[in-house]
Formats: sequence, structure tokens, C-alpha cells
Amino acid sequence: MINSLDVFTRPAEVRYFNSEESDLVITDIGYNDFSVINGVKIYRKQNMYTLHYIIGGKGFLNYGGKEYSLSGGMFFILPKNEEFRYYPDKTDPWKYIWFGFEGKTAEKHFNAVKNKFYDIAIESIGEGKTAGILEEYVSALSAGEEIGYYKILSVFYSLLDELEFLPKPSGGNNIVSNAKEYIRLNAFNPEFTVDILCKLTHMSHSYLCRLFLSGEKTNIKKYVTGIRMIQAMKLVSSTDMKIKNVAYSVGYYDELNFMKVFKKYYGKSCNGFRNKK
Repeated sequence: MINSLDVFTRPAEVRYFNSEESDLVITDIGYNDFSVINGVKIYRKQNMYTLHYIIGGKGFLNYGGKEYSLSGGMFFILPKNEEFRYYPDKTDPWKYIWFGFEGKTAEKHFNAVKNKFYDIAIESIGEGKTAGILEEYVSALSAGEEIGYYKILSVFYSLLDELEFLPKPSGGNNIVSNAKEYIRLNAFNPEFTVDILCKLTHMSHSYLCRLFLSGEKTNIKKYVTGIRMIQAMKLVSSTDMKIKNVAYSVGYYDELNFMKVFKKYYGKSCNGFRNKK
């Protein structure tokens, strides 16, 4: 039984069953809030598999020769006996909950989850489901309630259940194609952002940006701006629509910001093109 938050203020070592005799065992759990504790930047290995869910804040993961920038609402999973390191952002340190697992089917579960990820991390699309699961769990611990092993196991399986419904990632070209289609459909919405695109494509911000830049030779922000400016030019040069209405129709709430972007993109103001008519 676990009846205090002690396990959430230090690296936990909570062993329940002999993992060699069971199909799947939660060997360790932990909750770390790096606004109150220090992170560790050294490379290390672990003798179990771990699934992490970032509740809030930001951090970095180095694994397989790559660096990942991670933030609240994302999962990441790590193998056993392989070198890695992860640590919090200095200005907005993360907090996360993690589950260590072992057993005869642990590798199968690890591979099944990893197969849902592109690389080693992915954003949750559970519409608050994950946060709700963990909030109930941590609240019970905060209230001093005794949490039995099977309750912990049920929380872990609930997280696996959410991951089960994530779409299987496609190859890089398909991801970029999907991103471009989402942009085509949403670029003129003033609420549209790169972060929203990441949620729609189920990719981390840093990974999608790298993938898009590699495929399109430009970054996402410039790509969206280009689509908006092409449409803006059509409206400016062929209609008498007020500039503030042109701005809003191509995705800008702020007329002055739109005019600044337009002039930077074309080298002339909107009125400069209209005066040619």
C-alpha cells in the first residue's frame, strides 16, 4: 500500500511482485515536480521500461542521438538498458508522473506503445482524459488515502487505453502532406497556430517543425504567412474591401500587424498596390 506523497518527492522504489514470474508488473511509480527539486543531466540507464506523462512545464530528453523538447500534455517512453538523459527547462520546469514496468510481456507492451509514437514521444489527444485520470489518482494520495497495487495498475492500463486510440504514425512525407492539408483548411482562421497544427497531426512541436522544414525547405510559420499573403494580395488588388476586413479574412485580428506583415512580404503597403488601379 502507498499512503503518503513521500513516493512523489523522491525517486521511488516500490517493488510489488517478482517481475520474472508475472506477465506485467508495475515495479516503480513516481511523481516529480522540478520546481521544488533539482533535475539530473547525466546520462544513465535503467533496468526496467518506463512510461512518463508530463503534467505541466517543459523539459528536454536526449536519446538515440537526438534531443527532444517536451512539454505538458505529452507522453514519452523509455526502454531498459539503453543510455538516455532528461532534465527540466530552467524557466518553466516540468512535473510528470511515471510508471516503471517489467514482466514477461513488458517488452511487448513497450513496443506496442512505441509503435504509436513517432520517435519516442507524442502529444496526448485524450481531451483531458489523461489529466483526469492522474488528477484523481494524485488527489487520493494527497488526501492520505491508501492506494493499492491494483488501483495503480488500473491507472497504468487507463493510460495504455488512451494511447491505444492514437492514430498510427505515417511516414514523414505523409505527415507533411497532412500538415499542409490542415494548413490549407485552417490558415485563414485567426485562432490557427503552429501549436494547434501539432495537436491536429499528433506530433510534438519540435519534431513537426523539423520534419516540415526538411520536406518544404521553409518553416511552418513562413508557409502559413505565404498562403495568407497570396490571398490578401488577391483581395487587395481585385476588390474594394476595407483593409481591416482583408486582414480578418486572411487570419489577422490586428489590422496594423497585418499591414506590417504585408509590406514586409511584398515590399509595398496595401494602398501602394491599390493606387496602381
